[in-house]
Amino acid sequence: MFIKNVSITFVTRILSLLIGIGTSVIIARVLGPEGQGIYSLAILLPLIIVTFTNLGIGRSTIYHIGKDTNAFKDLVGAILGSSFVISIASMFIGLIIVLFFSNSILPGVPQIFLLLALLLIPFQLFSSQSLSGILLGIQKIKEYNLVAIIQSLFMLALAAFFLIGLNWGIAGAITANLLSLLFATLLAFFWVSRSLENRHFSFQINKNILRSLFSFGYKAHLSNVFAFLHLRIDQVMLNFFLNPMTVGFYVISVNIVEKLWLLSQAVSTVLYPKVASMKDEEQRKRLTPLVARNTLLITMLGAFVVFLLAKWLILLLYSEKYLPSVEPLQVLLIGIVAISIERIIANDINALG
Repeated sequence: MFIKNVSITFVTRILSLLIGIGTSVIIARVLGPEGQGIYSLAILLPLIIVTFTNLGIGRSTIYHIGKDTNAFKDLVGAILGSSFVISIASMFIGLIIVLFFSNSILPGVPQIFLLLALLLIPFQLFSSQSLSGILLGIQKIKEYNLVAIIQSLFMLALAAFFLIGLNWGIAGAITANLLSLLFATLLAFFWVSRSLENRHFSFQINKNILRSLFSFGYKAHLSNVFAFLHLRIDQVMLNFFLNPMTVGFYVISVNIVEKLWLLSQAVSTVLYPKVASMKDEEQRKRLTPLVARNTLLITMLGAFVVFLLAKWLILLLYSEKYLPSVEPLQVLLIGIVAISIERIIANDINALG
């Protein structure tokens, strides 16, 4: 079952990769390097806010549901209720940041795009954290992956519609992101509701469950924050010291190299709930090292191929306007290989509580 779930997730990631490349090409070619940079920074702000404010709800959800399916109804109510409260607070924090500090933090990014991007916050929190965590916790891998695929397809279609059809520019790219996340959230909620069968739940928050969720979540939360900043704060720094156009070049490098995480993401996504629910300690000790070694080897081979083909890939997909993206792409490959193994080991440790 583990291999089957990994295979399903990996194939899903491959499909999402192909669809995502199409979306990325449309956005990059239509907006140009500067527009690409502004768009990337605008949608980065809500991601940063959600990363700081989610309090580890996603990982805690997977862990608790994997450990205690008997309390599923009460857990779902507490998770969704707390997510709603966190999303309201996050949007308020985001509004303060945009109105009073955006010129200092994100110079060169028009305020109107940042305000529009703040609408992403509740859908990022529900779709990527709480609802996804519930589906993974009950090991509904097929439904989890279908949400990802359908969201990617919607994003591609909406990006083409708003950018090419309506010529809405940066606002169109953000709107496409917003609508695709909205649909993914509704779809994930539908499948979670079906999983409850006849067990109704309310958004009333059980204090004991809530305490348990966040007492576990805070352990992973700080590491999640630093891991996210490690991967994304570079864009803010580039914009602060240089300009949005530089970010546009750099984001293309990141978009390509991070595709090499497909395997490690697929494996770690399935491994986390699997290990969290395993009772046999010896079996777990054999599983994780085997998975980690094979993932590392495959990722290293992929990185070597991408290093050799970097310039050709940039020219083919994004045109010669993005040639300054080649060297950053090649340098980033070192970190991509290292983090692929780190992600699996970290998920194994988290799954142990």
